[in-house]
Amino acid sequence: MLLIELSRASFDCLLEHASEALPNLFKPRANNESGYASLDSQVNMYCTEEEAKQLLVIAERDCTGAVSAVRTGIRLGDAAI
Repeated sequence: MLLIELSRASFDCLLEHASEALPNLFKPRANNESGYASLDSQVNMYCTEEEAKQLLVIAERDCTGAVSAVRTGIRLGDAAI
């Protein structure tokens, strides 16, 4: 499971543009499943590598402010393996 740390603005943009394609990422996280946890102005999103790569494609197209956070989550997730 990868962790992507997003600002509230980036999360809101992705919510608008990616929630239909990746609905599990936009549900509050339960157990060790995909989803998100809100921490005031920051949102932690937990996802698989495949979900993160799909999220990156959407971010690059519609939410450029989220691209760096998604790439960092993928890179750090790869480093942990």
